[in-house]
Amino acid sequence: MAKSIIMNVLTSSGYEPMYPFNPALVLNATFGETSTTSVYNLTINGVPVPLTNTFGNSMGIIAFVPTVTNESTTTISINGDTALPLLNNDGTNLLPNVLTPNTLVFVKYRNNAFHLLLDKGQIGLSNVDNTSDADKPISNSVTNALNQKLNTPTEVPANANLNTYTTAGLYYSSNSANVGTMTNLPVTSPFTLFVEGYGGAVTQTFTAISTSGIQSYKRTYNGTNFGSWQQEAFILSGTSDPAQSLGVNGNIYIKIDS
Repeated sequence: MAKSIIMNVLTSSGYEPMYPFNPALVLNATFGETSTTSVYNLTINGVPVPLTNTFGNSMGIIAFVPTVTNESTTTISINGDTALPLLNNDGTNLLPNVLTPNTLVFVKYRNNAFHLLLDKGQIGLSNVDNTSDADKPISNSVTNALNQKLNTPTEVPANANLNTYTTAGLYYSSNSANVGTMTNLPVTSPFTLFVEGYGGAVTQTFTAISTSGIQSYKRTYNGTNFGSWQQEAFILSGTSDPAQSLGVNGNIYIKIDS
């Protein structure tokens, strides 16, 4: 026969049980073979009897797996102590057959009774998580936001005319040979192109791909015609001033010493 292990601590009053328990602690109980549908006999190592409100209310959650179903008047006895009522968490009597064999049960001692901490299976919600995260619907607001997101960049093919790119999105060309066949570029260089659309108007931002610095250009479309490309501020690395041919009058550049 298994023996209970009583855990004590020395205090000014002598050896005392190691209570109160941490309220978050889960106490694993053994469901006794002598249990019936009306009396659940549990064994918990380290819990002395008789149970009292002094330390019982501070005990952690008690976990056990019954082998028989419950009656509406089922009680719980721990380590052979007086059997006390097993109630719903609100203090009302359990319905019969709420607890079934081989199903994990959690209870909490409170004021001379054990109160059931229900799980979803015991209240008929065992299928609540059957829908996978991938299959769960999304809200209208999320759908609208996704509809406005920028998609994966699209490669601009050879012989393309950038005047035809008025649909919002990201575009690019890293092929120098293809770039040489395109029209309406600010500079003949591999690039990324960001197109913004709003109220019939369009803004294109062209950024040249270069290891010598960052050069970007912008222009707008009014629904009929494109304006001219305007170079924005550009950033170069190094200790000398950039060649004037890289920009136009009025540009601002930022020099970062290497």
